Amino acid sequence: MSIIIGIDPGIRRCGYAIIQNANNKKDSSYKILDAAVIINEREASESYTQYIINDTKLDDNRRMRISRMHDTFHHLISKLKPYQKDISAIGIEQFYFMTRTQQHAEFLYGLRGALMMHALTHGRPLYDVGPTEMKKYITGWGTANKARIHTMITHLYQLDTAPQYADISDALGIAYVTAKMSKN
Repeated sequence: MSIIIGIDPGIRRCGYAIIQNANNKKDSSYKILDAAVIINEREASESYTQYIINDTKLDDNRRMRISRMHDTFHHLISKLKPYQKDISAIGIEQFYFMTRTQQHAEFLYGLRGALMMHALTHGRPLYDVGPTEMKKYITGWGTANKARIHTMITHLYQLDTAPQYADISDALGIAYVTAKMSKN
């Protein structure tokens, strides 16, 4: 039995997926043990500019949110205690561009670093999965839109309905790609 964790880190929502291989050489399918989104809401305004103007508020809020996400991820892994020896790999989305601000990029890299450090300190093999790479594995082309990823994830995991959040679909995609990468 092999368990793979896929993580789609984000400022407001962090998707994660925990999958298990079918443990059958003839069957290359994966079973979803858990897949959800951790919602990490801001406590004040929805406006980015409010946080950019007041650096102290931004820094304090960012540190608190990174810490809260790290603690939640730790709790998630500890819930897998009976299966911890079977966690064979953790995949985390790799960023290659930022569309908003430097503060946005710093937060995402900080969050990604905290989650990576947690995985590494617990001796878990860690894989970086780029968004284009995940899209190409799942849909066949690296520029697929969210709707196509949703459709393919639903088909790939034989789900009745698509996940509610794109973050969950992305995490399931990252877990799938990580499973394939870790076999090589």
